[in-house]
Amino acid sequence: MISMTTDKDPLVVVEHQSFYASLVPESNLTTAIIVEDLPSHCFFNAGENVAAWEALRSWVSTGAQPTASDIQQACEQLGMGPCRIDPSFVVGDLDDRIPPR
Repeated sequence: MISMTTDKDPLVVVEHQSFYASLVPESNLTTAIIVEDLPSHCFFNAGENVAAWEALRSWVSTGAQPTASDIQQACEQLGMGPCRIDPSFVVGDLDDRIPPR
């Protein structure tokens, strides 16, 4: 699974990725974070979407798991707009953003 989200999403905060990663084995999950200038709910551009989709298709057909860096590079090669995936983005803990109940 490739999970892609924006860093300033006001509806599904980026820290949800850390919780999701605690449930899904690392070998089954690639996380790509889009760094935005302004908050949006999952506003991905065409290049980011195509790059992630093609990375997933390649993973299924070859078994080689892509990284966020791979997806960013593929996006840049497409030349379909700005590619805003930050492979070095560190997702915080969900409990630090939303207190546990």
